[in-house]
Amino acid sequence: MFEDLLRDDPQVLLLAGLPRRSERDRARVVEALLALLRVRS
Repeated sequence: MFEDLLRDDPQVLLLAGLPRRSERDRARVVEALLALLRVRS
């Protein structure tokens, strides 16, 4: 489920328990959100 959300709607992951995810997963969420911002600007 994490992979699907990361790909399709990374903003939802901000509401999830990110502190419980690994450091690598948190970094991937940040990268996905930054990519989303780049596309929108």
